[in-house]
Amino acid sequence: MVSKQKPEIPENNDDDLPELPDDESDDLGLMQLEKFADLPETEESVPEQVRPVLEDSRTMRKYQVPTYPMFIGRDKKNAICILESAVSRRHTKVFERDNMFYVQDMGSMNGTYLNDKRILDPVALKEGDRIKIAITKVFPRGVREFVFHTVDTAAVAKEQKEQSEREAVLKQAGIIGEKMDSERRKIMLRHCVFKVARNDLMTVLMTETPRRVAVTKLDLATKVLSFQALLPFKIKDNLSLSVEHPRLGDALRISVRVVNIVAMSSYGIYEHQNEILKISDKHKQIYDTTIKASPMICYLTSQFKE
Repeated sequence: MVSKQKPEIPENNDDDLPELPDDESDDLGLMQLEKFADLPETEESVPEQVRPVLEDSRTMRKYQVPTYPMFIGRDKKNAICILESAVSRRHTKVFERDNMFYVQDMGSMNGTYLNDKRILDPVALKEGDRIKIAITKVFPRGVREFVFHTVDTAAVAKEQKEQSEREAVLKQAGIIGEKMDSERRKIMLRHCVFKVARNDLMTVLMTETPRRVAVTKLDLATKVLSFQALLPFKIKDNLSLSVEHPRLGDALRISVRVVNIVAMSSYGIYEHQNEILKISDKHKQIYDTTIKASPMICYLTSQFKE
């Protein structure tokens, strides 16, 4: 009986295999890994430079100084508009030159003052400098005062970057959205100008000039309005209150009735307490979507009034 022998299987010797050229390795599906050192380096984004600001001493509002000249004056086209007759149309200029910031008077009648000293030619600004616009007998401390503030660009840029990253995460999660953005763009109520006139036929025929008043409270929900004025109206007078701001365009009109008057004898001012009678649906919608209720300013103490 003949025994069957298993065929001999040649040993696999890698040395006997032909070497493949480098350009044929991709044809066989072989993946070539690149070293990280060979990858191009990404440039880190440089944070945008944060500009200095002018801070209004009365309202605490901050105006960022742009890269181009910044004008202050009565003209509404200025970066900061001050609607007072004592202020010239183009009163003061703040500008940058060679990484330095300067303030210059534009030939105004009532002058520009830097740290209580009147200036004419450009003067360099430093941290904490106080700029007063138009000192007159009516405004012995100036119509408006601004404080120049420089900022730590690196710290502020880092904070802004972190804030934007947080907001991006919150928006992606659906926690915040367009509503929060719209709230930030609203006009502060204390930044508006309020004027009052009697709402009767005689006032219309005589074209009485509305009086500017200091509103201390305005609440459409409870229909309560309070304002201070030098000359008193009468109880039960029907008044028309206008709310004005450059961003509003047309003034908002609110009809009110005087229900009580309190004389502040030490100041010669009268506090008027009013009931809101009517505001059109159009103006109410503009008010709700454009104006943000904020603490008002007590002009007797120059402090916020809750």
